[in-house]
Amino acid sequence: MMVVTNPERVASFKSFSGVVTAGQDTLLELELAGEGAAGRCRRGPEVTSEALLISNTAGLHARPAAVLANVAKKYAADIWVQRGDAQANAKSVTSIMNLDVRYNDR
Repeated sequence: MMVVTNPERVASFKSFSGVVTAGQDTLLELELAGEGAAGRCRRGPEVTSEALLISNTAGLHARPAAVLANVAKKYAADIWVQRGDAQANAKSVTSIMNLDVRYNDR
């Protein structure tokens, strides 16, 4: 089973079926809507906040990541979370969790 967590960003997709080999066979091809693979909105000015200190001792695990994503989804803007050089789409719980944000990270 595969779940597409941001279907509004998908212009089209093609799924495949049958027996597959992990790391070799394609299961799903997605074409992103908008400005290609980068998917970033370039219509307005970029605004960056000051760094925030993560005071939750468990970091941004599933529940706080879900709360952040649900709030971010209320806005038409592209919203990104950054930890070091890595960035995540703030509207995607999975993307946020992949940043591995921990206690006292900025």
